[in-house]
Amino acid sequence: MRGTDPVRILLVEDSELDAAWLMESLRRGGMPLDAHHVDNRDAIVAALAQRPFDIVLCDYSMPSLSPLEVTLLVHAHDPDLPLIVVTGTIGEESAVAVMHAGAADLVLKDRIARLRPAIERELAAAATRRQNRVIEQARQQNDMVLRGIAKNIPGIIFRRYMQTDGSLSYTYMQKELLTDFIDSGDLGDPATSPLVMASGATLLRAIHPDDRKTYRDAMALSAATLEPMTVEFRLSTGSGGTRWLRSQSQPEKLSDGSLQWDGIALDVTELKAAEAVRDHLAYFDPVTDLPNRAHFTRLLIETLARPLKDRRVALFCLGLDAFTDFQDGWGLAATDALVRAVADRLRQLLEPGEVLARFEGAYFCLLLPDAPADLDQRLWQLQTAFGLPFTVDGVQMSRRAHVGISLYPADASDATEMLQHASTALHEVKPSREPFRYYAAEMTERAVKRQWIQTELAAAMTNGRITLFYQPLVHPVRHHIIGAEALVRWQHEGRGLIPPADFIPAAEQGGQIVELGYEVLRQALEQTALWRAAGLCDFPMSVNVSGIQLMRPDFSVRVRSLLDRTGLPPSALKLELTESTIIRDDDLVHRNITELASLGVSFALDDFGMEHSVFSRLSELPIDTVKVDRFFISQMTKAAEHAALVQAIVAMSHAMHKQVVAEGVETQEELIYLRAYQCDALQGYLFSKPVPAAAMELLLRQGRLLG
Repeated sequence: MRGTDPVRILLVEDSELDAAWLMESLRRGGMPLDAHHVDNRDAIVAALAQRPFDIVLCDYSMPSLSPLEVTLLVHAHDPDLPLIVVTGTIGEESAVAVMHAGAADLVLKDRIARLRPAIERELAAAATRRQNRVIEQARQQNDMVLRGIAKNIPGIIFRRYMQTDGSLSYTYMQKELLTDFIDSGDLGDPATSPLVMASGATLLRAIHPDDRKTYRDAMALSAATLEPMTVEFRLSTGSGGTRWLRSQSQPEKLSDGSLQWDGIALDVTELKAAEAVRDHLAYFDPVTDLPNRAHFTRLLIETLARPLKDRRVALFCLGLDAFTDFQDGWGLAATDALVRAVADRLRQLLEPGEVLARFEGAYFCLLLPDAPADLDQRLWQLQTAFGLPFTVDGVQMSRRAHVGISLYPADASDATEMLQHASTALHEVKPSREPFRYYAAEMTERAVKRQWIQTELAAAMTNGRITLFYQPLVHPVRHHIIGAEALVRWQHEGRGLIPPADFIPAAEQGGQIVELGYEVLRQALEQTALWRAAGLCDFPMSVNVSGIQLMRPDFSVRVRSLLDRTGLPPSALKLELTESTIIRDDDLVHRNITELASLGVSFALDDFGMEHSVFSRLSELPIDTVKVDRFFISQMTKAAEHAALVQAIVAMSHAMHKQVVAEGVETQEELIYLRAYQCDALQGYLFSKPVPAAAMELLLRQGRLLG
């Protein structure tokens, strides 16, 4: 840190609210700040030119700037100025791309406590880099002086002499070389002179057997062409070790026809070791020492180039569940330990000829060059291996794994397709409860469609093509409208109205669900304010929120800001959650729900019963409404057990002082059942399908539905 001096921060953020929240988070942590907020390219350039900064904080998702552009601007100004990307949610591949672009670190907003130590670490690293640059400049100046000296004494100096009969001797050589590298028994007594004599045979015996021919060939070529002799070879030491020497010598033909070479020999052992490490790292993962993506791809290409005959090649792409959450919660050291433990366990399963690789994160690939007929048995073997816990920092933990499989030649024509298809199958199986899935052609179609949706949806949010429909909630006896739910719709320019089931999953996978959710909240609250001002409603507007939104640390702040902007009291809003959200037992989810509930925002549990959640978890959160999923309502009049289940849900919810809403009510018979069960509100096509705001306003003026 900089002592008591404030940290000079350039904050690149397009949201004033997010910028204020971020700075307040750092100030609460005790960090003195001198922050300058910018939101566009010109402002960044101007700020960097006008004043010095210690660090740059950059939002990941901005409409007009990407973290890569910001990084290039910053590093063009000062390569040592660190940049940290602060984001709400990001996929693994996007995170890798951001770090490759030059970002020093990446901090999730729901882990904002990591930001201050990250800033302190990067400030210290930047100071070290600047200090190292000063040291490096001084070292370079010293090197210039040393290079001048090296022209006269460039290293170990020797003279090699070859007589016309081909016999070889060394007439001049620093004795340190011989005493360091050659058994002293071969040297005679060198004590009488700083120079010693050594026969060529003595030196050749000390050269590593694998390098002797290389050495002789280089010398013969130099003797024939009178070109300089340059050769690298290993020399045995007197202690039994080996050192690498790089020798360069200039030949000269003497008047009697003999040859002599004057030259130097440099000890390059450490350099050769560093080159070996460099070459290894180019092809192997540094954490697990498994082949990396480049090496594995080359091996896959070589495998597919061999004749198939009656065999087939299988490729397994394996990914761990919730790996990013583990990394954020446990840190890089524990994450590396987990990855090594996984790699070690997978190694134990390898059959002869199979290749295991780690690409990045918790993404492993297994190549079966001669896949067995029963691959399912091998896949279940993998799942069994992951059934045992892993030990990380003395703590035992379970990790689930999913596998995507592609086969050659059935699924792909080359290595690139095979890798793509296995990855696509893994992407498909990860959201499911299945352990593995084989590639099928329709997966690629879905992946293309998902990419199209994400691209088009981004444009739709920018161009105002997101709209809301509303569906009334009705009293079971009087049939008055006692509530309404706002439902998002996408009005595509070419394809018309797109229902949420077609784009919400893609928005969640692409990280767009957060901003989409805030857009829905904004429109719903603004419309509610208009209807309340006209005296058309006094009930809270129900709005669905994603679990991803609730895991953002700024969620409650942004909801309060929208309520303030529309002038609505918190009681005018009811947020609908899914069961999968509340059973996560996530601290941020619990905190956001509790904070908003304390203000007066109410909560409903949507699609109750589909995730088999327990009432005990429901009782821990301030949720006042339970919405029974339409599946149970539709089966209620057809099967006694479903009728009993709905009745039990209503009774238990009432016992917990919670209201019950029945979703998907479509028939008079269902209405009779639900009225008998004393359900508090009904929602469904029997009363009204979801309608645009103008049509909903007519229903509100009508007041009573179904006669």
